[in-house]
Amino acid sequence: DDIRALGTCFGITNDGLCMTARHVIDDVVNTSTEQEKERTLTSEEGYFGALYVSDRIDPDTGHFVGGILPMNKIFVNGNLDIALIHLKLPVDTRNGEQLRFPALPLKSRMPMVGENVFGMGYHLMSWTSQNDFRTQVAQTYSATKGVIEEVHFPKRDQFLLHFPCFRTSARFDAGMSGGPVFIFEEMAEGTSLAVGGVVCSSLGADEEGKHTSYVSMIGPAFGIALEATGPNGLVSKQFLWDFVEGGAVVADLTEFSCRRLPDQVAMNFGANRTLV
Repeated sequence: DDIRALGTCFGITNDGLCMTARHVIDDVVNTSTEQEKERTLTSEEGYFGALYVSDRIDPDTGHFVGGILPMNKIFVNGNLDIALIHLKLPVDTRNGEQLRFPALPLKSRMPMVGENVFGMGYHLMSWTSQNDFRTQVAQTYSATKGVIEEVHFPKRDQFLLHFPCFRTSARFDAGMSGGPVFIFEEMAEGTSLAVGGVVCSSLGADEEGKHTSYVSMIGPAFGIALEATGPNGLVSKQFLWDFVEGGAVVADLTEFSCRRLPDQVAMNFGANRTLV
């Protein structure tokens, strides 16, 4: 009977695999005590979904096509503040075809101090239920830019930020948690723009108006375990890295390498910085 807006997520595959912050998931399901976990929510825990609004317009109503999409599965790793969620794809009611998701490219390497970042997400969201069973949603889009000021690997501290992350001067508002943080990189062929992190937390502004915010690094998320269903219908345990290697997830692997082991992945970020 109560609708709550929790955070922001973004697509990384065309078939509904999305990424967000794990602490957003923890608002509904406690995942903090487990190293690896996949869950399907029970009816007693409520309905957990994602509001999706496409850029397609319904010719009959003039409204954007979208709605609340149910989450099929949740995948987390207790050592990271990143979670993967799989959404049930919407269906075009006119022809029964699934509407494919846009997907953002990922940047897996170690972030560098001085690089420019650009974060985005939604905040100040409100929901109003109407008598005809419709729900009206109002949300404010927020975009912010800053520079990377410090990189913490493999973690910043033992309790609050116990995972690979970096500090930035960008401003993060409530509700932006889980949103994408892009890293700008000047290259010979032009500017490279890919998601290098996930909005994690913010300490707010100091007396001089300077913001201190933290971002979870993308690369370590390749070690999150999740399920995959093959052509024969068999379900197997795989890692996000398997989807990167297979091409389902687009990622820039410059200055990054990953070795697939039977039950884990070993990631190398250069300069003897490894993560298993």
